[in-house]
Amino acid sequence: MPVSPRLLPPLGLALLLVLTAPALAGDDQAVPQVTVTGLARQELTPDQARISLGVRSLAASPQETSRHNAAAMQALLKAVKPLLRPEDHLQTQTYSLIPQREWDQKARRWREVGYQAENRVRVTTRRPDLLGELIQVASQAGANLIEGPQWGLSDPAQARRQTQILALADARAQAEALAQAAGLSLGPVRSISASASEPPTPLLMRSAAAENADANPAPPLEPGRIGLSASVTVSFGLLTP
Repeated sequence: MPVSPRLLPPLGLALLLVLTAPALAGDDQAVPQVTVTGLARQELTPDQARISLGVRSLAASPQETSRHNAAAMQALLKAVKPLLRPEDHLQTQTYSLIPQREWDQKARRWREVGYQAENRVRVTTRRPDLLGELIQVASQAGANLIEGPQWGLSDPAQARRQTQILALADARAQAEALAQAAGLSLGPVRSISASASEPPTPLLMRSAAAENADANPAPPLEPGRIGLSASVTVSFGLLTP
């Protein structure tokens, strides 16, 4: 016979509430759901590129080395800057002035034989097709340090979001197909977990010096494609049609 809570003493009423709470929680957990992982991948054309240009100088004294390097770097910048637009970026990457030593076998010690100065700038542009001309002009202006290019995306966060949205659409399509096969309909989203890989910035060309620039004044460069992938794990509730 059902027992009315009004007929129970306070202790009995408390015990009844404790016993019914797990049952209520269990009813909520028993609601059917489906969990799927959606995948997406995009092959994107790089719209940003970076290249490092510089000058290495050698001389007997630090003053002479610095003077020669500064003059050569000024000539390099004078040649490169007219090619750049306001949206391009030119930034000093590194400068160094270090003594050059060699081992004196007779004296059994190191001795200084001169100094080396290096000055490098990094050019970042949203015109990847500009790099060949940059290399050509920099080489003709005296650059003997050319490194790069590095290809990338100007807005990687936006590209990552777009890929995640595609992965979410794939997850929903999978869940709808499974729900239909089970004779149910797709309910609300219960949880979402997303991940995305950062787009790589491959180093496609590296040159320690530019002595061969005259043989190929404007080297052909291929930016290729950048792959970006994402996975989204989603749990949907299932409803009876």
